[in-house]
Amino acid sequence: MALDIGLESTTGTDDPLDRKLVVSLEEGELAFMFEAIEEFRLQTGIEIIQYDDVRLQEEQLRLFEQLLIKIIDEVKRKPNQWEELFAFEMPSPSQKRQKPREYYAALFKSEFLKKLKNLLQLTREAYDYQRVLFFFGD
Repeated sequence: MALDIGLESTTGTDDPLDRKLVVSLEEGELAFMFEAIEEFRLQTGIEIIQYDDVRLQEEQLRLFEQLLIKIIDEVKRKPNQWEELFAFEMPSPSQKRQKPREYYAALFKSEFLKKLKNLLQLTREAYDYQRVLFFFGD
């Protein structure tokens, strides 16, 4: 499941996103961003998750911009490809296995950086033009 992010549409159509530039973050990418997103939640009270719609505007965008800059710096220090844990499943009492099943996503630095830089561009554009950055949840 992906979280689509873009500027909120101002055309009055059924699509809530202005489709000129939309960034889709996948589960592994969101997992990598978890600590920064949690920090944002603690500062603003706004929870960014892939299942709900979220709108950021005004000063929230400046905080989100700072978060993105930190994440971009972290990704730059990663290898060209790595595995990111994004979920785990605990065994039920009736199952014989004792360890949780872990789910990983392969992340590619170049692709992830491109998405993050596009998201940074959208965030700055939203702030500069007094638009809403819209997170379109599933």
